[in-house]
Amino acid sequence: MNREHYNPEALRRARLSAGFATQTDVASKLGVAVKTINRAEAGRSASYELLYNMAGLYLTDVRAFLHPQKNLPQKETENVSKVLT
Repeated sequence: MNREHYNPEALRRARLSAGFATQTDVASKLGVAVKTINRAEAGRSASYELLYNMAGLYLTDVRAFLHPQKNLPQKETENVSKVLT
């Protein structure tokens, strides 16, 4: 997914609100590369799994990051449905 499907600024705001000053802190907690968090916050690329894990770390609902079902690829729509049900 990219910025058409989720709000990268919402990711950054949630990170800061949750007390994570750097992307490195988040990457370390989630066990991913810093580049992965950077790409997500820049709106270039993020899997639904990453967004879901970030939401869990930030103690928020993943839907706070998503645009309302706007052109989600079928696979991602199925993933969203599985997790939310």
